[in-house]
Amino acid sequence: RAFNVALHSANSVMLYCLLRRFKASWPWACLGAALFATHPVHCENVIYLVGRADAMATHCWLLALLTWPLPRSTQTPVRASRLLRVVIATFLALVGGLCKEIGF
Repeated sequence: RAFNVALHSANSVMLYCLLRRFKASWPWACLGAALFATHPVHCENVIYLVGRADAMATHCWLLALLTWPLPRSTQTPVRASRLLRVVIATFLALVGGLCKEIGF
């Protein structure tokens, strides 16, 4: 259970970072992450071993969204770095989809 709690906590923190990256203000990002962390629908993912697949899939998808490159106006125009980030994000999205028993 400790791993599930740590994974769910990491997902909540990554959701906060993702909301801030999408230009949400600090109070709204905190509210969104807090609602995600405390919503009753996530109890199964934290308490039971069977729900770990959902938490791991969410973790991989949040990582994929965080590694996805920003628009060119906010980054330096390094083409190889953008390509690498797209490849990593695609790989993480595939791993996230395969974490669940039904896959894609």
